[in-house]
Amino acid sequence: MSLQTRLDSLIVAIGADIKLARKLTSRLTAAVTNSTVTYTATGLSVTLVAGKTYRFRAFGQYQTAAITTGIDMRIGGTVTATRIRYSTFLFGVNNTTVTFRSGTSMNANLTPSSAVFAANTDYPWNIEGLIVVNSGGTLTIEFASEVAASLTTIQADSYLEVQEVA
Repeated sequence: MSLQTRLDSLIVAIGADIKLARKLTSRLTAAVTNSTVTYTATGLSVTLVAGKTYRFRAFGQYQTAAITTGIDMRIGGTVTATRIRYSTFLFGVNNTTVTFRSGTSMNANLTPSSAVFAANTDYPWNIEGLIVVNSGGTLTIEFASEVAASLTTIQADSYLEVQEVA
C-alpha cells in the first residue's frame, strides 16, 4: 500500500469526526455616525441559523465629538437567543481607561462609557461572546451616544467575525 493510499484512508477515517466551522464576517467600508442615545445599527451584521451555537468577536475604532461624550455598544438584531453572554470593552481616556460591560440578553441597555481624552480621536472597542440561537435572524453590532445631540462615529474597517461552535 502506498503512502498516499494510507494517508487517504487516514483522512477518510478522521474526516467523519471533523466538522469544519464556517466563519461569517462583516466589515464596514465607511464610517457610521449616531448622535442619539437610541441604539443604531453599525452595519456590522451576519445572519445566524436556529439551533446553532456561535462565538462572535467584533472590533474597531470609535470617535466622539466632545470629551464629555461617551459611547455604548451592544448586541442587537432580529435573532433570538436561548442564551447569550458577551462583554464589551471601550477604551477611552488616553487609551488606558477601559469601560467594561457584560450583557446576558439581546438588545440590552448597557451603561455607556463616560468620556474620552480628546474629541475626534480614534479609540479602540471590542465585543466578544457566545450565543445559542433559538430563532434564526441577524446578529448586529449596535451603538449609541452617551449624550443626546453629540456625535459618535464607528470608523470604517470595523469588523465582525462569527463562527459556529456547536
